[in-house]
Amino acid sequence: MAAPSELDQISVCRKLYHVDINHSCGELSHCAGGSIRSPASNCGLYGLKPTNGRVPLIGCAAYVIGCETILGTLGPLSPTLGGIKLFMKTILAAKPWTTDPSLHQIPWRDNESHIYRDGKKKLTVGVLWDDGVVKPAPPVARALQEMMDRLKAFPSDVEVIEWKPYKQKEALEILVSLFT
Repeated sequence: MAAPSELDQISVCRKLYHVDINHSCGELSHCAGGSIRSPASNCGLYGLKPTNGRVPLIGCAAYVIGCETILGTLGPLSPTLGGIKLFMKTILAAKPWTTDPSLHQIPWRDNESHIYRDGKKKLTVGVLWDDGVVKPAPPVARALQEMMDRLKAFPSDVEVIEWKPYKQKEALEILVSLFT
């Protein structure tokens, strides 16, 4: 979600393409607070913010002076889901944890069958309808409802709950103060 004041300042958003050849397989972004998710949602792209310690940061200026404790991660932006998968598969196929011990030793998995199901545990998905700071636009609310309806079709595997944020406005104020 982008704040309304931010949306008013955005002109025409273009998809991620190389101007000369009218194509790009994707771009890489460093994210600590929305630098992957926001461009993806505002430009009609796919974006993935991997867990910290999943993608190597060697050779990257990953920290902002004064914000060393805010951990960021590198992640891909692509016009296709295939571009995201290709990036992650390629990076993790090199087993970067063999040269950077701070990384998680988890290879890329092409399918979703790795979700642990023993018949006792369900995947719990929390849905945030309103964080008390920014209300989702009607198309976003509709997409959330459609997602909830689809997930509820698998009651033995998935539990859908409504997530109520705790002091979200206060948390945002603290986060903004860290960046300023």
